[in-house]
Amino acid sequence: MRSHRIRDVMTLFFDPRVFPLFVIGSLALAAAGNGVYALLVDWLGDEPQDHLAILVVALLVLLLAAVLLSAILRLLRKQEVVITNQPNPQKRRGLIFLVSQEDTLAKAFQYHRPELTHCWLICSEDSLNLAKEFKEAHEADLQAMPVKVIADPFDWRQTQNAVNEIYRAKPEGWSESDIITDISGLTKLATTGAILACLTPGRPLQYVPAIYEMRGARRVPIAAGDPIEIIIDYGAIKP
Repeated sequence: MRSHRIRDVMTLFFDPRVFPLFVIGSLALAAAGNGVYALLVDWLGDEPQDHLAILVVALLVLLLAAVLLSAILRLLRKQEVVITNQPNPQKRRGLIFLVSQEDTLAKAFQYHRPELTHCWLICSEDSLNLAKEFKEAHEADLQAMPVKVIADPFDWRQTQNAVNEIYRAKPEGWSESDIITDISGLTKLATTGAILACLTPGRPLQYVPAIYEMRGARRVPIAAGDPIEIIIDYGAIKP
């Protein structure tokens, strides 16, 4: 956040619409250019042929920078993020769950047992009782089962911050990939916040799908299925 503020302020020094700051930025840039030129003169000399050498060096540096930038932009254009579903995910020691439905919570919890030792329950005021009841029934099986209440489940930032805080305070010796975040519960905006927190590579995501059966012309959910991990591949290259 701080780096973004500094960057935004710096751009004002090169924006002609903010004339006083633009003058200061232009003068500073000119002074820096003169300083670099003086250093090159001290290094190469002040004869006419030395000035020619300085010009050649400057052009070569500019050409090299253009070539490198072009290569980087081509590489970035070829990259895309590929998202796939992976059934039967690896069982984790840690589980973050967005609490709103007991069946999906129970399914995710039992799936990762007995490897599971820590489970963080993120809930709203409406689902707090469910989280407390589940904790009372299962916390004896784990080393830790904290409940984190978010005030507004429709504010994605609150969920994002809650998930980030859990990862920052993860148990000593754990990697972030030891904890998987389940996005099956709460609101769609809360789910969005959890996903944004897990866009950092190494933070796995999963969801618990519903199992349906046909009843007449309608598909009706009858149970919760095994979790499915969401694989986000940041390094996929287009052919």
